[in-house]
Amino acid sequence: MSHEREILNGADTPWNAIGRINMRGQGHCTGVLINRKKVLTAGHCLWNTAAKKAFIASELHFLAGYNKGTFKAHRRGKRIRFSPGFDPVGRAGTDKVAANWAIIELEEPIEEVTPVPLLKLDRPQLQRQIKDNSVFMRAGFSKNWPHVLSANKEDCKLLAISRDSPVLIHSCRAPDGDIGSPILRLQDSELSVVALNIGRLSNKSGSVGLAIPSYQIDPR
Repeated sequence: MSHEREILNGADTPWNAIGRINMRGQGHCTGVLINRKKVLTAGHCLWNTAAKKAFIASELHFLAGYNKGTFKAHRRGKRIRFSPGFDPVGRAGTDKVAANWAIIELEEPIEEVTPVPLLKLDRPQLQRQIKDNSVFMRAGFSKNWPHVLSANKEDCKLLAISRDSPVLIHSCRAPDGDIGSPILRLQDSELSVVALNIGRLSNKSGSVGLAIPSYQIDPR
């Protein structure tokens, strides 16, 4: 897996739809604006483990176009909608992994940046991308570089899709803090979300990323 990351200017189009979700002094995750009022991220990012309950939506702050302390737009959350199968305890099983997504509905729409739509490639289309060794990219705000948007472009590929449930295995490097970051296709200067990065699977030989394909996500 490649360890090379490129620093992007998060204020620039089209990257400014990928923003920081701040949890009122309790860390951050990456989120992506998929329409004017909705932000997609990993479900467990919005779960307060210490309190054993979800964060209060109004305590979530989404900063679009964030770059070194500045941002294009700031909105508070209005409500959180978890995947119907979301399990905050994180029990084992690919079906639980596939349900680890959530939508933050914002208090007001964001007009300052252009959202990044979901690209709902179905299972056969994803398998074709895997077979063709297609290159994608992943961008987010890592724990090590929390104030700049960093991207993995060189070796970001889909490696396999689970037989049992819609979970993708990928090679896109995603450091701590990048949970909830999108895996993207860049075509004709336009971005689309192919999958949502939600964690890593490690063993003695290394680690791979886990992601939820966009067709599994209901943005309504």
